[in-house]
Amino acid sequence: MNQQQIEAMLRLLLGAGGPLAALLLAYGVPSDKLNLWVNLAIAIIPPIGAGVWGILANTQKRSIADAAAIPGVIKIKVSDNATGGAAQAANDANIPNVKRASE
Repeated sequence: MNQQQIEAMLRLLLGAGGPLAALLLAYGVPSDKLNLWVNLAIAIIPPIGAGVWGILANTQKRSIADAAAIPGVIKIKVSDNATGGAAQAANDANIPNVKRASE
C-alpha cells in the first residue's frame, strides 16, 4: 500500500462522515449519542491511523525505495545474502537504482 492509497482511503472516510451521521439520525439515533460517537471517533481514529501509517511507511523496503528515489542517487547496493525488506527491494524491478552487490 502506498501513500496515495492511504490518502484516498482517508478522503473516503472523511467524506462518508456527514452522510453516515445523517443516516444514523434518520434511523432514530439521538443527536446526543451521535455527538458522543463523533467526539470519540475524533479522539481515537487519528492516533490509530498515524500508528498504522507509520508501520506501513517505515519498512526496510520502503526506506530503501525512498532513498533510491532521491535525485542524484546512482545505485544502492544490497548484500547478496540480505533477507527481508532489503532483499525484496533488490528484487523489485519497480524500484530504480537498487541492485544486488554482485550485479
